[in-house]
Amino acid sequence: MLINTDANGQYYSISKQDSLVKVLIKRHIALCQAKKTIPGYRIQLYFGPDRNEAMKVKEDFEKTNKELTAHLSYQQPNFKIRVGDYTSRLEALRSLKDIHYIFSSAFLVKDDVNLPVY
Repeated sequence: MLINTDANGQYYSISKQDSLVKVLIKRHIALCQAKKTIPGYRIQLYFGPDRNEAMKVKEDFEKTNKELTAHLSYQQPNFKIRVGDYTSRLEALRSLKDIHYIFSSAFLVKDDVNLPVY
């Protein structure tokens, strides 16, 4: 058993540290499952105060792209249209490349995304 000290000079075993890490990972998983989201990426298509414009952008996107979900959110005083539920940046960048042909001002943002369904 290896023994180490923490910042306060207290002794603890490496095996105890490993078990604490496992507990924290389990808590993180439980929290994500409870709130049904995980940290990830989305592509932002619109940001502005006009609700009608936001709805128009959402409808236009949904007409051209059936496989991605468009999310409308409101953060006073602006509306946002964000699409996708990407768990990796690389996956989001691939979709952004395709979306740029229609929505040239689209960009990638970090967001809480829906849990993937397997």
